[in-house]
Amino acid sequence: MARAEYFNLREDYNKQAAQYMERRFSDHSGQFYNVVHREMVEDIFSHLVGETDCGLEVAPGPGRLTDVLLPWAKERLHVAELSDGMIREFSHNISPTEHRISLYQGDAFHLPFQDGCFNFLATFRFVHLFPLKAQVELLQEFFRVVQPGGYVVVEFNNLHYGVLLTLMRNRWKPEEFKETHISSGKIRKLPVPGRLLAVRGGGFPFMLGRLFPHFPRATRASYQKLGTWPLTRWMAQQLIAVWKKNEES
Repeated sequence: MARAEYFNLREDYNKQAAQYMERRFSDHSGQFYNVVHREMVEDIFSHLVGETDCGLEVAPGPGRLTDVLLPWAKERLHVAELSDGMIREFSHNISPTEHRISLYQGDAFHLPFQDGCFNFLATFRFVHLFPLKAQVELLQEFFRVVQPGGYVVVEFNNLHYGVLLTLMRNRWKPEEFKETHISSGKIRKLPVPGRLLAVRGGGFPFMLGRLFPHFPRATRASYQKLGTWPLTRWMAQQLIAVWKKNEES
């Protein structure tokens, strides 16, 4: 992706920053998605990453998941965001008394950090904004700043989301969709210097969002049960991949 296009995205997010949470997570489906997404990230760090000294969140936006990541970086959590508007929203949403968070304005393709700085890097709802070739470039940069033996946690948009929706998109907009979405099989083949530990699916199905305000416990339990089915994971809207970076020889 040309750098000019990337910085155009920054302007888009500057404009929508103040309404970002309301537009995406205020209706029933959005509220439900936010709850289960946070639980999924918590589960990933609890079972696959564990407590570390220092982490980095790339493109945190208004900080929706930052408080979930913070306990897993016991000394300091660094966050890198390009959009001025999102930086303002992040500063409003994260307590100024939380001294273990360091906020930077930075380009995700050229992160302002030296090699091997962090025990983990995490990013969500970000890389799908770019074509797959640029996503690979981002992954290479993410691995650069993580120390050997550290973890890289990245969320992608699933190529097979919805099955019937996929067939329709492949018929009418095949190139546009395939340029930014990826299957779990292709995630396993990405050229990165690390071992893939897991690919988790999330963001399904929409009807559960309508039930959530009335039956929150039952809805979450149904979601968790559905998430264990291989077919349901294959149909998930998002895929979260977790790698462990190779140790230096």
